Amino acid sequence: FVTAAYQGLLERQPDAEGAAYFLALRERGARKAMILGRLRYSSEGRLRNVYVHGLRARYLFWRACQLPLIGYVLESGLLLASLPRMSAAIRRLEYLSEQSESDQASEQ
Repeated sequence: FVTAAYQGLLERQPDAEGAAYFLALRERGARKAMILGRLRYSSEGRLRNVYVHGLRARYLFWRACQLPLIGYVLESGLLLASLPRMSAAIRRLEYLSEQSESDQASEQ
């Protein structure tokens, strides 16, 4: 992801320091939109001026989520709004797990 982001937004390969930094952010749970936004709106990214549909709004939202009180409220609202989708995904995973267990039992 990080290499593709550098190529798409900065039109170059990532340097070792930048790649390590953004990979570490991703491992700590940083959203892709946040990483893309940091690259796109960096001084180098502004010079390249690559347009990414919808990135600005998402990046600004995730930046706002970094603010102490406002961020908590925004993320809580987002989590509440996404509960139905997460619940459906969990049900799908449970179904697939049951199917896999059933298939394994019938093979024995």
